[in-house]
Amino acid sequence: MSELGSALSSLHPLWALPLPCILAGLLLHYRYRLLALALLLGVLYAGAAILRFPEFSPSDLGQMQQEVLWVRGTLQAASQEDGFHRLHLLEVEVAHPEKSWTLPEAVVWIPERPNVRPNFYRTRRLQLDGRLHSWSREAYRLHLRYQKAYFRDADEPLSAFTRLRLSRLAQLRARAAYYLNDTALAVFLPLTIAQHTGDREIRTLFRDTGMAHLLAISGLHMGLILGLLLLGVRFLGRFSVRMLEHPWYRPGTRLLALFGLWGYLTLLGFPVPALRAVTMLTIWILPGVLGLRTPLSYALSMTACGFLLVRPVEVYSLSFQLSFLAVAGILWGLPLQPRSWQSESWLKRGGQYVGASLWVTANVLLFTWPPMVAAFGRLALETFWLNLILIPLLGVIVLPASLLTLLVAALHLREPPEGLWERGAFWVTEQVLVSWVDLLKQLHEWGGALHWEVAAPRAGSGGWLLYYASLFVLGMGLRVVRRAYITRRRSRSPGVKTHLLAAKRA
Repeated sequence: MSELGSALSSLHPLWALPLPCILAGLLLHYRYRLLALALLLGVLYAGAAILRFPEFSPSDLGQMQQEVLWVRGTLQAASQEDGFHRLHLLEVEVAHPEKSWTLPEAVVWIPERPNVRPNFYRTRRLQLDGRLHSWSREAYRLHLRYQKAYFRDADEPLSAFTRLRLSRLAQLRARAAYYLNDTALAVFLPLTIAQHTGDREIRTLFRDTGMAHLLAISGLHMGLILGLLLLGVRFLGRFSVRMLEHPWYRPGTRLLALFGLWGYLTLLGFPVPALRAVTMLTIWILPGVLGLRTPLSYALSMTACGFLLVRPVEVYSLSFQLSFLAVAGILWGLPLQPRSWQSESWLKRGGQYVGASLWVTANVLLFTWPPMVAAFGRLALETFWLNLILIPLLGVIVLPASLLTLLVAALHLREPPEGLWERGAFWVTEQVLVSWVDLLKQLHEWGGALHWEVAAPRAGSGGWLLYYASLFVLGMGLRVVRRAYITRRRSRSPGVKTHLLAAKRA
């Protein structure tokens, strides 16, 4: 027991996060037998080995205080205490001239400099070096206190492919800046190549209205882009009857759409929010190509557990919390989502699409507002109805126009500007983006009376756990009610009654 206790004490507290993996494996065991459970437990074992806190020998500790000590990590939080800057770093590398260690997180104390105000913003990649004054191990974290230290941005060596990718992105950015005005450019760049401009007015507008997530490429954008790629590939396939009749037509279009999505992600440089979404979509769609049916809940649990085990500090990320809570909200609302799309009337099908979009958006907001309130301390009530209006417009008009224009610009990079197709595409996109922003401004003005800010409730972890448990119970009840309703409706249909009567007479 003492050996077990010492082993557990050497693990970082985040080792408990894979417990949902075990729960997901048990819940999915009835469908996949031992496969899902074995995979989850294998990943759990690998993660436990990764999260072990390294042991420091007495000689290591002596050299750490005598030699120059380098620390590299991603800044999570910064504060000032007793003449020191307290830096909470994630994904930390600690090294001296003879040895190095890798830690999930660490706390570093560096002395303040007179008349110097450093820019310690969150997610900044820092590298510090200097002589150590003291060290300690508190709350499973390594605490390093420097007597004198220097810090700078951590420079990562760039490969040839990375330099080529950055060069293409710079060319696309310059091409967009040549055609678009400042307002359209401030929206076009974040939506297409995940870059921002210095237009503070647009960023302030989206932040104050709670729409800042629309300018960050995340799961919403990846899902919309996958749908657009799938529609485009299948549209091209309709020109060949032989291709339409091929048994691999539909699985092949899914594979091509996934390849296109991963190629677009490579161009962006694999931003973590987009990578999470594409990984989840791949786990969900790829087995379907082989004839297997994978529930979205399985893809959600596998992606969450995998990212937490490979990069456990993701749990601190608001983007990580919002991504998976948004998908959980979509799964929660599926029992009441409209599913009949066979009507010949385009008006009725359009109404069903709008209704489904509004329902999904409402479910996402229901699940994501607690971390938003906890992070920002307030909640603007106009966020709810602005999402219901702007997100459908983003998926139907704004994002398709922006991506098509990006493709046209990429095909004309080797040609001088002012081409007919390129200029026309950018002109249309400029009108769409400016109209979208003007609509947001107008809605923000009209909803001034509804712009109430609600202070964050002090529910604590127990209160939020009770909130999500209540939603889970309610969702299970909705599923039972829908299943009973469908069964009763089928039993009352004339075809079912005739079949039952014939069976009874036989």
